[in-house]
Amino acid sequence: MRLRRHRQRAPRAQTAPAWAPGISILIPEWDNAGELAACLDGVREAAREWTEPIEIVVVVNGSPESDYAALRRAHPEAGWQFHARPLGFTGAIRAGLRTVRHDWVYLLNSDVVLERAALGELALLRRGGTFSIASQIVLKDTTRFRDETNWGALLVEDGLATIHDWIPQTTQPVPAFYAGGGASLFRTSLLRTLANPRVYDPFYWEDVEWGWRARKLGYDSWFCPASVAHHTQRSTIGRHYSSENVDRIVSRNRWLFQLRNFTTAGSLERLMEEIAGAPDEVGDHFLNAATRWGIARGRWWNHVAPVTDEEVLAGWARQA
Repeated sequence: MRLRRHRQRAPRAQTAPAWAPGISILIPEWDNAGELAACLDGVREAAREWTEPIEIVVVVNGSPESDYAALRRAHPEAGWQFHARPLGFTGAIRAGLRTVRHDWVYLLNSDVVLERAALGELALLRRGGTFSIASQIVLKDTTRFRDETNWGALLVEDGLATIHDWIPQTTQPVPAFYAGGGASLFRTSLLRTLANPRVYDPFYWEDVEWGWRARKLGYDSWFCPASVAHHTQRSTIGRHYSSENVDRIVSRNRWLFQLRNFTTAGSLERLMEEIAGAPDEVGDHFLNAATRWGIARGRWWNHVAPVTDEEVLAGWARQA
């Protein structure tokens, strides 16, 4: 029997509630106290330009509390959480989301430093139908090619989900497919429903899924070039994972994203070819019962979502 698409399960963005003034800044941190010091200094400067209520929450995970005693004294305005074990990126975000109190939350990596006007520029783009607003990322190492800007685009190339960071040519806000989780503002209530720490552990591609699913619910995302954040690439991840391991995780989670979210888009045959040629540990991940169950649940969510794959991709093509 053919399944009938159910289009009324979730509300469309047009029914999104209004929000109260204020912003929460949520900073996940793991073993990078030196960069966190500069990050918090940048937040303090940006907060001077902010006229609404503001809170700062630092989620330290996998590092001893004693390493942060000096920072806590220097930044009494921040709230701190300490977790003995590493939680992964989304796990740390989930822990912070349990306590933040404002309707919009800015996710900020601990190795990112905001420019003074960064928060104020984003605030102007909050709308009823908006899920996320990305700051422009500028690499601290100015000698590197700008392969990371936070202007996130999703494409289907040769049947496979592919993401790119486009280089902005204007200071005006432009549509984005998704906002990166390291320097972007999100609608708190929706992010709480989308951030699942069990899926993309320990990192990468979770924010692409957030953007995809927000679009499936009728929300949009924006990129704000005038909001600038300076980033040290992989300064935390590089302490604990080899570059080869990071690349494997990125590929694995890319394929996982497609299996969970593309119900009619892309090529399942091409995807299976990629997985079949991957290292054994990657293939084993997809054979794991918990992974298969998560894929099944993800596909069902997308099947009953109010917007189809084709509508998401066509809408994005018109914006891009």
